[in-house]
Amino acid sequence: MPVIVNNTEITDDQVHLEMQHHPAPTVEDAKQEAARALIIRQLLLEAAANQDIITEEVIQEIDNEKEEIIIETLLDEVINVPTADDETCQRYYDQHTSKFVDKKTGAKLPYSMVQNHIKTYLEDKGHMSAFNAYIDDLMDKAQIVTTL
Repeated sequence: MPVIVNNTEITDDQVHLEMQHHPAPTVEDAKQEAARALIIRQLLLEAAANQDIITEEVIQEIDNEKEEIIIETLLDEVINVPTADDETCQRYYDQHTSKFVDKKTGAKLPYSMVQNHIKTYLEDKGHMSAFNAYIDDLMDKAQIVTTL
């Protein structure tokens, strides 16, 4: 059964093609994950059109590589995550010392050794939180009709 996202149809064939990228315990789970991915893709492309990154007409004609570039451009514009400063990284280290232990010796690793790892982790976590909040916002505003 097709999915309609803001008057754009996502066909069964598109969902079935996408299923190969979503391994799941059951076929039905894979189908739902594939449909969700296609819904998110459509919402992101529509948001890119709203930001004048692409036109509505071009959305239907672009290939996967160009889609990824357009979506990446959109996300770079709408998701702003501050960098994790040294104070924030130090606070995280102090609050999670059990995570920073040498597995062979059991000794606590010094902050200087894990600082870059913490910075990357915190920024990635912040980016994922902002991305998920953005997707939730797009989903809340969208008209999605599905019979899956």
